[in-house]
Amino acid sequence: MKLTVTSGIHFQTAPIDQSVQVNKTTFLYCDASYDTRRYDLTYTWKFNGRPISIVNDPFYRDGRRENINGLYIVNAQYRHTGVYECVAETVTLSVSKKAFVTVKGPPSEPAGVYVEHGAGGNETVRLIWTWNPSADHGYPVLFFEIDAITEFENEWTVLATDIPQYLTVIKGTDMKNYFELKNLLPYNSYRFRVRAKNEQGVGPASRESNVYHVPAAPPRKAPVVTNKGGGSVGLLKIEWTPLSRSEEGGQKFGYRVFWRLASETKKAFHEVEVGNVTQYYHTVGLENYYLLYTVKVQAYNKEGNGPMSDYADVYSAEGMPTIRPSNVRYNPINGTALTIYWDPVPNTREGIKGRVRGYRIDYIDKNNETGCQRCSTFVYGQTDHGTIIGLEPNGDYWVRVTVFNSAGISTISERYLCSTYEAPPGRFPQFVDVFPHGEHSALVRWRGVNIIQGEATLNGYKLMYWSVGDDIRTANFTLVDKVNEGVIYGLQIDVI
Repeated sequence: MKLTVTSGIHFQTAPIDQSVQVNKTTFLYCDASYDTRRYDLTYTWKFNGRPISIVNDPFYRDGRRENINGLYIVNAQYRHTGVYECVAETVTLSVSKKAFVTVKGPPSEPAGVYVEHGAGGNETVRLIWTWNPSADHGYPVLFFEIDAITEFENEWTVLATDIPQYLTVIKGTDMKNYFELKNLLPYNSYRFRVRAKNEQGVGPASRESNVYHVPAAPPRKAPVVTNKGGGSVGLLKIEWTPLSRSEEGGQKFGYRVFWRLASETKKAFHEVEVGNVTQYYHTVGLENYYLLYTVKVQAYNKEGNGPMSDYADVYSAEGMPTIRPSNVRYNPINGTALTIYWDPVPNTREGIKGRVRGYRIDYIDKNNETGCQRCSTFVYGQTDHGTIIGLEPNGDYWVRVTVFNSAGISTISERYLCSTYEAPPGRFPQFVDVFPHGEHSALVRWRGVNIIQGEATLNGYKLMYWSVGDDIRTANFTLVDKVNEGVIYGLQIDVI
């Protein structure tokens, strides 16, 4: 009989216990030595005693790192926490090594969330849940946060956040926690859920609690008056920001509007119930244009009245202006633009029946009044002038001015005839040459231009100069008469 002695299998690098962040990748080393002359060695892996199917499970992959065999755990999830066993085997021998992998990250969701009636009345509840410290995923839970949703809302909202964990523990119970929620909105059916938070972040939400219905009560919130005036002549327009459905508090919800002249502080407010709307128009009469009123709004429902809004100053609608600008005059800017001047109207209630919003300048070609479309330019605010652009050179235009407020425009002013300058030269100088002149100057020569019919008289030339690379808007200039050469002074040495 022949006896053959072979070497065994020995781990050179065995897997060791380790941790990995959730959604990250880790690597378990596993490399063994054996008699390569006689046998082939294979590696297999087990997780919690069950074989891992690397081919069918995308979270696992065979590989090498630093030229050492091992197992990749890809995009690790919490369910991958457990015991991993590397098995190295030949046809005759088998050895294995185990390691524990912990997947760390934000905590899991709390369990068993339910509502108890609180001690602070119908609008207070005691929320209770179960928290198992083993679900903290490697980092102790520091805080809890509570979300809520009602039948009037489409999204969950955070009711309480950063609740210290140690303040929620119910002493003498097995992993029970609680938190008291106050000031819940009347006439709402709430569902709650809880999240745990550690230094890695906030975990997923728990399952919803049972429904808790808060009984109806008067509205808790006051509307906010939002407008300062407007509307049609003879009306007082009052607008407000409405309460949301969850803030109404009960059935038969609506608003009550109060108003009085701001000057009548000794008189009682007028009031009217307007239902569930967001604005109200009260007729004050044409003679009561642009008067200041004190306004407030209150919400109510079947259970009673809510708080009153803050006082708000609201003007009644403006009246149509009855006065118009006067003393219209002008100053030409160039061949295509004019500045129009006028004496502004008094910006008073009596003068403008409101507040001046601006002026409108109407203009039309004097020589084509029937075939030319009337044009307008608006100038906003209280002012005494405005500019018209885009006109024809050497043109004559009839100009009128009106004032306007939010109600409309005034009657037009007397018309005034305005004329633009003739057109500027249509051609430019040619054959421009530059010659040295002095240490800080240069001589410029050019061929001048001839003026044709319709162009303004030539007064001279402008020599513009700037450093290469600078913007033309930074250019300096020198004015010369009707000549064909000029000198530029003040130039810097060695600058192009």
